[in-house]
Amino acid sequence: MKDVVITVVGKQAQPDGSDEDIIELVTEGKYEYDNSRIIISYQESELTGFAGCTTMFTVSPDRIVLNRIGSESGDMVFEAGKRHQYFYATDAGDLMLGVNTIRCSNQLHEGGGNLEISYLLDFDDKVFSRNSFSIGIRS
Repeated sequence: MKDVVITVVGKQAQPDGSDEDIIELVTEGKYEYDNSRIIISYQESELTGFAGCTTMFTVSPDRIVLNRIGSESGDMVFEAGKRHQYFYATDAGDLMLGVNTIRCSNQLHEGGGNLEISYLLDFDDKVFSRNSFSIGIRS
């Protein structure tokens, strides 16, 4: 894995796109690229609400998996046009959320590039937020 600068722009809005919140994190991290798999990892900060966590994106040709390890843990699976379950542990109790991926755009290459994911989160099949990640990698 090589050292890189990672820029993550996260957006969250109401299902109709209103009340959008945007968080941008620029941090150092690790990047590994080969033909069958790409790994991006970095330490979260207080800004993102996941301080104390290591976040890792594993990108393969057919899916992207976001894995958080630390004070918050869990895996989110993103496959365009598919819905996956996401187990979310909170202080108030545990939730099972649905992650319905709208679009994934992988423009990563050996030197870096960009990754974009757009998805909906639902609880009991009722959508409560529209979300996206835009991740830039540079040496």
